[in-house]
Amino acid sequence: MELPYHLKTLEPLTGALDILRHLRGQSDMLAPVGVLLDDLALSERAFGKAIRRLVTQGYVQYVQMDAEAVYRLTDTGRRAADELIEYEQSTGVRATGTHSIDEFGITGRVVMSVPEAVGPQTAIKVVVGTALDSDSSLPSPVDLIIRLSTVNAQVDSSQDAVLTLAVVPVHHTFTVKSSHKSKVRIRINVYQLKSDGEDVLPCGGFYVDLPVKAGADTERRVAYGSAIALKANA
Repeated sequence: MELPYHLKTLEPLTGALDILRHLRGQSDMLAPVGVLLDDLALSERAFGKAIRRLVTQGYVQYVQMDAEAVYRLTDTGRRAADELIEYEQSTGVRATGTHSIDEFGITGRVVMSVPEAVGPQTAIKVVVGTALDSDSSLPSPVDLIIRLSTVNAQVDSSQDAVLTLAVVPVHHTFTVKSSHKSKVRIRINVYQLKSDGEDVLPCGGFYVDLPVKAGADTERRVAYGSAIALKANA
């Protein structure tokens, strides 16, 4: 059994999967921040990064604030926690996610801007950008490979774009053409190119499903985002 993709991308930051496990183990699936910090031995900084990822993982919300400084699993979070527990019980392996904050330590965001809906056989612009979190910095610029893949659609040109991230956010525009199917899936994966230029490190990613319908207004756009983790001097 393999850990589901959406769970693999949940923990470039220490504590994200631990928070899911802990909340699922509570009878009411909620816990105050202080309890989570103490029981999981998380620093406030690590907890803050992990909870932001769980609250804003792309367009999916795994955790929500139930009251001041109290977090509860959403229905999506409960299902994700059940998948995590099933994986660990069947394999005997404790999932740790893609990589840990201790190993990588530099965090940011990848954001995708797309139309709310798309017409059949219609070309749309997909804008993908990356930026560092406000409390993260890079000692030197890094090259990121932005890989776009689709289901029920075609990419007009290359599926890969290379962006050099330093201080200022950077972006690239892809062109995607829909089919006659009822929805289009667009997936973004981000990789950091190592200094030797021959290997990459997975940084995170996500996907969105866009409805395909006649007469869709492609000028109405929405943005989705997810956390990424980078490594200095890779």
